[in-house]
Amino acid sequence: MTATEFVDQIKDFAVTKADLKNADFPDEFAGMLAKGYEYKVLPKTKNSANEIINLISNYDMSSVEIGMISFEKEIKETEGFYFFGKVELDLMAISKGNNEIVVVDYANTDEIIQYCAANSKKFLAAMMAAWRATTEFLLDEEKADDYDYREEVIAKCTELAGGDAYFDFFDNMLGD
Repeated sequence: MTATEFVDQIKDFAVTKADLKNADFPDEFAGMLAKGYEYKVLPKTKNSANEIINLISNYDMSSVEIGMISFEKEIKETEGFYFFGKVELDLMAISKGNNEIVVVDYANTDEIIQYCAANSKKFLAAMMAAWRATTEFLLDEEKADDYDYREEVIAKCTELAGGDAYFDFFDNMLGD
């Protein structure tokens, strides 16, 4: 999935504050959750072969939250990684060695603690599937409590990400 395809698909399922209030979320919390679907188009500054670099460089994704994942305003670069977001306190990164998407320990930025996807396109596709599912979980309590459905979503995201090496990441993100 390209960066453009990723942001285009957000429009298909983004929830509004009103949607969340209709689902009985308190006003303030509904506003906070709805903000997690908001992005801004920036003046096109970069056309990279890496779709996550395109996403962060051409869109302000800093308000977007997908479960426990958030995006930075800009790419930060070290010798081994391009950092583009966070999983709670830890850092989301693109490995310069093989373009794999990984989670790096916030206290030791040389230590990979989780593997997320084989490459940026696969990561964006898997994250879109995960985001759609977390949105369903927000709005449909039955789906949120359906263990079998969660397992199906985890399996789908794992496959989209590139296979079994990425199961733990999606299980942590979407499992109970």
